Amino acid sequence: DSMTRPAEWTRLAKFYSYWQRWPLVEQVAASPGRTVEQNARLYAMVALVMADADQAMVDGKLTYSFWRPITAIRNGDQDGNAATDRQADWEPLLKTPMHPEYPCGHCVVIGSLTTVLAAEGPPPGGRIAVTSDAMPGVVRYVDSYATLAREISLSRIYAGAHFRSSTEAGAELGRRVAEFAMQGYLKPVH
Repeated sequence: DSMTRPAEWTRLAKFYSYWQRWPLVEQVAASPGRTVEQNARLYAMVALVMADADQAMVDGKLTYSFWRPITAIRNGDQDGNAATDRQADWEPLLKTPMHPEYPCGHCVVIGSLTTVLAAEGPPPGGRIAVTSDAMPGVVRYVDSYATLAREISLSRIYAGAHFRSSTEAGAELGRRVAEFAMQGYLKPVH
């Protein structure tokens, strides 16, 4: 119920809470001139990379077991930092996930996915159409994979689910997983 949060931040947080991954891949696969072999490799690479990224994300969450903003803000008087205060009644915009905060899962996934898609070339038609189960019938258009990754990362902060450090680390982790996989697996046949 924030009176200071911009309406656009609220929209982004809600929209990207349940964004759809595979339609982004379908847009690339439907680009003119692509072959069946290119698309088979694309779908396999995306599935491989997102599975590996998910594993890396879960490993990070279980290794670091970092608290969520709701816990940190409600216990600000117990963190050993005199500059923070407790706000016992603070609520995030969206429901807090029931697992550790670090690294941001949405960010790991979008970091890995956009790295693979960007390796295929710029967005078809110069823009990306993004859909979400949270807002059926709404299509959000972004002009680059980097913009999409940034919006999704920020949306997790706006939702009250993550700290900025976690979103940045998550996006970087996803990018690195994708780059590693693309260097060694499913090489195009020439």
